[in-house]
Amino acid sequence: MDAMAERDCVLTLQALAEFFHAVTRKEKMSLEDASTMIRDWMTLFPTIAAETGTLPAAITLRAEHDFAFWDAMLVQTARGAGVTRLLSEDMQDGRRVGPMRLENPFSTGFVL
Repeated sequence: MDAMAERDCVLTLQALAEFFHAVTRKEKMSLEDASTMIRDWMTLFPTIAAETGTLPAAITLRAEHDFAFWDAMLVQTARGAGVTRLLSEDMQDGRRVGPMRLENPFSTGFVL
């Protein structure tokens, strides 16, 4: 995260919620530690959330491009904010959605 703090980055509210759910459900982190980490990230980075028009666009993306629904919501939220690179280990590395490129930050050769 330190390297990201020096870049033009945003976080989505959905990604933060998914992180919190995953690490606390699997007891990888305590509720307090996960909550503190999320608050710290929200201090470092602007946080964006879905708008009303995001849902119909995500439904279309899901139907036309075979995205999982919650991935489509994440992509459409980021697109609405003008994001051009979306980092996710769960989506197809290198795939393009309009001007946005999906990138796996854990893939070999990834460059920030």
